[in-house]
Amino acid sequence: MQCFWSHGYCDTSLDDLLASTRLSKSSLYGAFGDKHALYIDTLERYAQQQQALLRTGLGRGGLLRARLLALLRAVAQDAAERQSKGCLMLAALAERGRTDADVQRVARANAIASQQIVEAALKRAVAAGEIQLAASAADAAAFVLGLVASLRVQGRSGADAASLTRQAEIGLRGLGF
Repeated sequence: MQCFWSHGYCDTSLDDLLASTRLSKSSLYGAFGDKHALYIDTLERYAQQQQALLRTGLGRGGLLRARLLALLRAVAQDAAERQSKGCLMLAALAERGRTDADVQRVARANAIASQQIVEAALKRAVAAGEIQLAASAADAAAFVLGLVASLRVQGRSGADAASLTRQAEIGLRGLGF
């Protein structure tokens, strides 16, 4: 994952992959078929990890506003610390999203799953009387995910954690939190 994350698909060589995975050429091809299949597998694993972070961060226990703010602060901190990497999925879309149907498929599936996770957490909080949204749960979830993407892109361009955290807080206030 680190090779593709650091260099992108096009700039990751077979030698980079062999060094990173510590596999022989025949083992790499035997396990994944080719570089593209390994890339798609990497994107799918990354998507699963990101969805797990959302599930954990927005899971039950405590007020959603506090959990959501903690999640966004963690994204802001991570984005500021990982200036050279950013979000693997966003990088994949920027590099290959228009020309690679497999990247489009993985990214779309990740967007749908992430939307469902955030939307479900918002609906639970509304049903519990914890929050009143200024938009539908679907629109609010899309906004939250857009905010996450924005924080990651801005972190990659050098924004500091404090600035990113302020943006997250402003975003939540805009949703009515």
